[in-house]
Amino acid sequence: MSNFWKINKNHHGVKARTEWEYRLYYNDDGSVITYTTDDISGNYIVVEREIYAQFRQDVVVRNGQVFNPNRTTQYRKLVPSSEGTETQVDDITLIGPGQKWKLKYYD
Repeated sequence: MSNFWKINKNHHGVKARTEWEYRLYYNDDGSVITYTTDDISGNYIVVEREIYAQFRQDVVVRNGQVFNPNRTTQYRKLVPSSEGTETQVDDITLIGPGQKWKLKYYD
């Protein structure tokens, strides 16, 4: 029993890390190598916890930011065009002779 108390007296425990730096390591072409909180050699960017938790391998790093080429475009706008769906001039909700429109996508 005395050995337990000697060991317990000398044991100071391990301090838990409270702050984490979530890193995404990538190749020169921007493809993902790994996500980690460890310090290893190579190119990396610090990412948010949510991006780290997703652990996506299909993203690309460009200009220090994460870019998802498979993402559905979120923003689009109907613009006049020489091709596309033709609507009436006074009401674009009705298809008929008049102005042609197409969708323009924004990233």
